[in-house]
Amino acid sequence: MKVTCSLQNSIVTISVEDGGVGMSAQQVANLFQPFNRLGAECTAASGSGLGLVITKALVELMGGMLSVQSKAGVGTIMQVKLPCARSGSSVETPSASKTLPEISTHTVPRTVLYVEDNAVNALIMRQLFAAEPAWSLLIAETGAAGISSAALNCPDLILLDMQLPDMTGLEVFAALQAQKLIPTSGCIALSADALPSHVAAALQAGFTKYWTKPLELETTLDHLRKILAPEHR
Repeated sequence: MKVTCSLQNSIVTISVEDGGVGMSAQQVANLFQPFNRLGAECTAASGSGLGLVITKALVELMGGMLSVQSKAGVGTIMQVKLPCARSGSSVETPSASKTLPEISTHTVPRTVLYVEDNAVNALIMRQLFAAEPAWSLLIAETGAAGISSAALNCPDLILLDMQLPDMTGLEVFAALQAQKLIPTSGCIALSADALPSHVAAALQAGFTKYWTKPLELETTLDHLRKILAPEHR
């Protein structure tokens, strides 16, 4: 294995190169899918398929980029690019305003419940909400916890992942409906599954919208601002 580091135009590049088994083009295309171990689950190698997903999200939150080049039977090169911090100078750190629209001047408080078991998705959503200081984001990691939080906190909007450890999104939504816990602004389904039949099933069940992952941050924030605007209440 070879590790190299270089500096060019205030960008630090760290490369890790190995001469291992490498990956096919299809494996590289699926590399950053959560829980996708690219066949390693059939071997003795340990892991959950989340390490690179979390790493990529953290690198991007710091204003950087993670990329991969690989060829089956030859090896892999993983590369991280990050803005350089210069000693003794004023360092500009990444913030929500660098990747998202400027912080809003709206001061109307809103509470949004995000039912999501994926730590990376929750982290990204917290970064998104940093652009709206008046908003509060509640995270529930299971369907049961989401139902309890909705009953306790009466959120203005619910964002609901469709695949949770204990329940499906449709099951959670049905329970929220039965207990009359659906907010005025509704409940939005979130999923990496974009099959038309699944989208149609969610909308027919009563979800107000169906957003597919990965979310485009600026577009998502713009939609949330419109949904939670005072004039739409």
